[in-house]
Amino acid sequence: MYAIYAGIRKLETRREKKKKIKYSYKDIEDHMNIKVPKAIKSMVASSPIVPLLETPSEHARYTKLSLVSIAFSASTELFFPQLRLLNLGLFFYITLPCIKSVEKSLRQDKKIGVSALFLFADSMTLATSQYTAAALGILFVHCSNFLITKAKDNSSQTLIKNFTEQSGNIWVLRDGIEIEIPSETVEQKDIIIVNAGEVIPVDGKIVEGSGGIDERILTGEAQPVEKMLHDDVYASTLLTSGKLLLQVTKSGTDTTVAKINHLLEHSVDFKSTLQLKGEQWSDAAILPTLLASLFVIPTFGISSAIIFLKSHVGNRVRLFSPLTTLNYINYAVNQKILVKDGRALEELAGVDTVLFDKTGTLTDPCPEVCRIVPLADYAEMEILRYAAIAEQKCNHPIGEAILSKARTLNIPLTAFDHSEYHLGNGVSVRLRQQCINVGSERFIQAQGIDIPKQLKNNLADIQGQGNSFVLVSIEQQVIGIIEIQAKLQENVCSVIQQLRNYGVEHIGVVSGDHRLPTHKVAQEIDADEYFYEVLPEDKASIVKKLQEKGRKVCFIGDGINDGIALKTANVSISMQGAAHVATDTASIIFLDGNLSHLHELFNLAKKLEIQLKNSFMVAIVPGIINLSGAFIFHFSIMTAILVNAIFLIIGLRNAGVDKKRAAFLT
Repeated sequence: MYAIYAGIRKLETRREKKKKIKYSYKDIEDHMNIKVPKAIKSMVASSPIVPLLETPSEHARYTKLSLVSIAFSASTELFFPQLRLLNLGLFFYITLPCIKSVEKSLRQDKKIGVSALFLFADSMTLATSQYTAAALGILFVHCSNFLITKAKDNSSQTLIKNFTEQSGNIWVLRDGIEIEIPSETVEQKDIIIVNAGEVIPVDGKIVEGSGGIDERILTGEAQPVEKMLHDDVYASTLLTSGKLLLQVTKSGTDTTVAKINHLLEHSVDFKSTLQLKGEQWSDAAILPTLLASLFVIPTFGISSAIIFLKSHVGNRVRLFSPLTTLNYINYAVNQKILVKDGRALEELAGVDTVLFDKTGTLTDPCPEVCRIVPLADYAEMEILRYAAIAEQKCNHPIGEAILSKARTLNIPLTAFDHSEYHLGNGVSVRLRQQCINVGSERFIQAQGIDIPKQLKNNLADIQGQGNSFVLVSIEQQVIGIIEIQAKLQENVCSVIQQLRNYGVEHIGVVSGDHRLPTHKVAQEIDADEYFYEVLPEDKASIVKKLQEKGRKVCFIGDGINDGIALKTANVSISMQGAAHVATDTASIIFLDGNLSHLHELFNLAKKLEIQLKNSFMVAIVPGIINLSGAFIFHFSIMTAILVNAIFLIIGLRNAGVDKKRAAFLT
């Protein structure tokens, strides 16, 4: 069998070098002096010589062929020995992917993998003329691969469905006109428009304009980088000043699918701590197990040696943990929770500290303008108009509140000439030679603008009520205050209580706002600590300091201001929603921006932790039973296989595989 495979691989290598379409099996017989059974010729006449299985349908086909092989094997052993040649041909064909896997492990990874162990055991089983038992062993391999690829495929389809249903919009330039289109429909070479304060949604090249780009999410550098014509820019970075026209360097649809598949790979390739330890242990035991089996043969017999090999834990550990995690990820996304990295679910179960960004996370994403305090003979409507013009391209709850108020009052907005966004502070725009600044007290003072004394009492009064504000200035003169009133999101207090019940010991509030509004929110949710007037880069420092104290930190934010903190935390959760899936740096995203999902998420993490431990135990127990049975009770190979089958079904049920699919394996 292996000689035939060697001949096939040698000819396949030649075919690749010469770029021929195919070799016939007559070539194998002529060149290798090997007689190829007719059964093999007919079986693979229209198939790749050495199949590489990637899709669920391919694994399903080999699973079905394995069932046919079992039927042939049983018939051969019991009634029709003349079918032996056909049976061997079929067995060889269904074993080809396994042989290929072993070859890949030896050639590329330079190691003996667990596949080699089981292939050796199945080969010895075949050598003892126990065809049915050998075919059963191959069946379980193909079933395992089918279940994993099917689960991955289901998760991929669910993610794509959720993404395309809820994705946001992008402004593009077509025929000289700016139009807004769904992000997933952006195509290669489209010209997209990015304004200051916006996250760049795709990789592209600047075809018009220039601006400062904050690339700290990629490089860690805090200073914006000035980008000019023909420079490359990257998704997830922030345009802080200027306006850019970018030519998309990748197709929109391809980019969307590629990003989702990349997210999925991180999720489905997740390995729990228990699985990693189990794999390390099983990998270290492969060679000793293989060598020990050679000594078992003369002492206890070949059947005991085969059972000894099949008692290895490797395959079960590699099957149960990923399946369990995949099912939880798939369930989560149906609940509008996108888990971009499966490790986050395991980490979440051990989190003891949760930090909340205040604005838009704990408070309602849509605050409202409750008062405008004018100065210098400016009317309230005029102050609101200037502020709305400056904020019209910014994606922040306070900016949204100002724009919402302006729309309610039907205030027309004029396009500005130039803008500069100061992350977490404010925005400066130039309108017909006038410089408009809208932002925090700290931001206005940083621009060298004095705050009139008559406004000081107003600011103190606003802060005393626990409200936020922005100052509006024109040409270095403050013209008024816009007071913003926010309220806690519905059910926030009950969510906090649920976190306490899950074992979260420390809850903090982090905000760029002043002390009194931040203190008010912290008091309402009964937080243990709060941080105010925090710059975006300082949020990450707060996370690091808590981690240095031995805490496992989950940071929950809603915007680009939180990007560095989200990357620094052990677990990061974004309230941004599905429109920002492609550029969000968080490991978990609430697709509909609902904080109430936090309860469900922690519940999933706790359940996953329990099921992963159960899966690990189910993976170990059958090996112990079979080893004891082989050396004490003289189990047959078929008995050991049935024990493995029983625990395989138990493991699949524990992993969340549905009853019908589990019953299929019996």
